[in-house]
Amino acid sequence: MTTATPLQFDNGRIEQAAGRPCRVAALGGNQFGVKWTHQADEIIANIEAGNHYYLCRGDRQTVLVRVGVDKDGKKFLKSQFDDEEPGILVAQPLQWEWS
Repeated sequence: MTTATPLQFDNGRIEQAAGRPCRVAALGGNQFGVKWTHQADEIIANIEAGNHYYLCRGDRQTVLVRVGVDKDGKKFLKSQFDDEEPGILVAQPLQWEWS
């Protein structure tokens, strides 16, 4: 049995296309002195395969990243507290880059 490795992130990139909800495009951090960045597709694959789980330690709680599926069947990243959109994940006090 393989145990998923936790990856704590402190920065990320958000993309928002015209007329579409914002989506987390990448997350990154510094784990054991090694800087890392994972793109959304890689994060989704890692979560679904059980390789890693991703977390952010906020002011009052730890937020875990989950995989959501929109009405068109496209997978996206959200927090365990988000329903349809990644609002709580995006609201975390991180260094976000918007594109």
